[in-house]
Amino acid sequence: MVIVMRNRANLYAAALIFAVLPGLAAAQTTPFPRPPASSPVLTLDYTRQTGYASNQFALWLEDVKGNFIKTLFVTDYTGKQRGWRTRPQNMPEWQKKSDIKNRVVDIASGATPKTGTLRFEIPFRDNKNAPLPPGIYRICLEANLRNTNMVRFYADLDLYASNAYDTKIDLIPVYSPPEASQSPEAGMVTNVRLVYNLR
Repeated sequence: MVIVMRNRANLYAAALIFAVLPGLAAAQTTPFPRPPASSPVLTLDYTRQTGYASNQFALWLEDVKGNFIKTLFVTDYTGKQRGWRTRPQNMPEWQKKSDIKNRVVDIASGATPKTGTLRFEIPFRDNKNAPLPPGIYRICLEANLRNTNMVRFYADLDLYASNAYDTKIDLIPVYSPPEASQSPEAGMVTNVRLVYNLR
């Protein structure tokens, strides 16, 4: 491109344009983390059990240091109906992390599901619905199999990592106590998978 200068004023204006353009180009090409376009999805196969002291589970979000962020779902009996008061053995890790005695979880409560495949969207937002900053976050699931038998699942996800936009994670069950894996209710929650595909 050729620019013909007719006078000093035009020359001065052109000098300003070329002085500013490099800065504009730099601002336009500076890489920034791409915010998620949609939420990751956690799926699981749920088999409803007969009897009492079972079928309860909670899903929550925390940072990798273990700091609680928010409850994403908890079964109604434990949450809205405050079953944690009568059955403190129900999801003890969630109860401790969430400080349930001082929190309201009605919004996150849901009826105990029927047998089938369940699907939960994982919004990366805090309790005030503000987007979470870049970083690694932990998705936690705890299920009360029967009485004090528990199973837990964990997945760490880098919110803005480039490889997070096409991710499938099969979560590994952690039974507590270990012999709970051999209990009749061990199959209550299985095939837990996190899918994160934002392309």
